[in-house]
Amino acid sequence: MGRPIKFKRSDFLPEVYDWISSGKTLRAYCRQPGKPSYGTVYDWVESDSSLLARAREKGHDAIAEECVQIADSKGDPNRDKLRVWTRLQLLKCWNPRKYGERVELAGQVEIKRVISDV
Repeated sequence: MGRPIKFKRSDFLPEVYDWISSGKTLRAYCRQPGKPSYGTVYDWVESDSSLLARAREKGHDAIAEECVQIADSKGDPNRDKLRVWTRLQLLKCWNPRKYGERVELAGQVEIKRVISDV
């Protein structure tokens, strides 16, 4: 075993931003050879949460566009349907305001009880 590698935040953050913006996960980025650990990178992006939020917003849009590409492809329909459904479910959880189902709440509804003499 060698010495631990010291990673400079400024060398990796733009690359991490581009990676997440393209719809890929932070864990997948960190699993690549020569990349810093997940914990290290997460600490970096957590200190600038707006950076992570912007990257994830763009990444969500990239995943939504990928759904359209999958749906338009001529692959296995059942597999493609599952791939699109899975991505849409994740988008609903990750960004419910943009990709969730809209639920409209009506005002209070009065229920009138009618009692009749029998």
